[in-house]
Amino acid sequence: QQMWLADQLSMFTYVAILGALQFGVVQHCRNVEAGRAAKREGLKRVEAKARMMIASAHEAGLTLLDFMNKCEAVEMVPGEAQPSSSDPDMGAAPSSPRGRKLVASPEAVSQNVKESDMLFVRYSLKIFELYDTNLSKALNAKEVRSAFTDFDIYLSTSQTPVVMCMYLRDCGLTTPVNEAEVEVKFSDFCGLLIDIEKYMLKHRHSSLKEFLEGSPPTKRCDIFARVLMPTIVALQLGLFYACLPLYG
Repeated sequence: QQMWLADQLSMFTYVAILGALQFGVVQHCRNVEAGRAAKREGLKRVEAKARMMIASAHEAGLTLLDFMNKCEAVEMVPGEAQPSSSDPDMGAAPSSPRGRKLVASPEAVSQNVKESDMLFVRYSLKIFELYDTNLSKALNAKEVRSAFTDFDIYLSTSQTPVVMCMYLRDCGLTTPVNEAEVEVKFSDFCGLLIDIEKYMLKHRHSSLKEFLEGSPPTKRCDIFARVLMPTIVALQLGLFYACLPLYG
């Protein structure tokens, strides 16, 4: 019986180690999720400018990417007067005594678009291009769902096209009858990122798969541990009590 108890305690030690490993995985996932959420919060901090850039691009008949390219810094022509900013707090940039110089583009000055305003929009573009694997300059529902995880947004496979179509219709655009065929361009992708909370009403999921798809990794790990750990302990106790006569 002493050997039986020693073996059982040894097994409990392994279970405790497994629990510690699960805790470490959850903490790592929390750090990853916090970093992703910070990127999205950065975009929301420049929400007004992001909306202005999207609207200005539409008015000019440009894509948001083309509009951003026009707002990139340009090389200053020697002898050309430096454009002044419409922001009274921004003074003229200090001149360099020699060498080639970059200056804010006329489009950026006229629209009062700062490079800091475009920082998180550029990051959104980087994520957009990362998941635009077929280089179509548009993301389908599957690609949008994957891209949104980089901003700590988790949607189920069935929920994603519904959300995309609702947003596009609210913007005055048409959507396909088969919502699974919907695609969004970069400007609509950014707009949906900003407004996503409006379309994330919590509802009862129709299946466990849908529930897990719409949950962050930390929640999935927690659910997995809540099921796995008691099951392991129960099986361990049952097995050891069944083997108790063998220790006689």
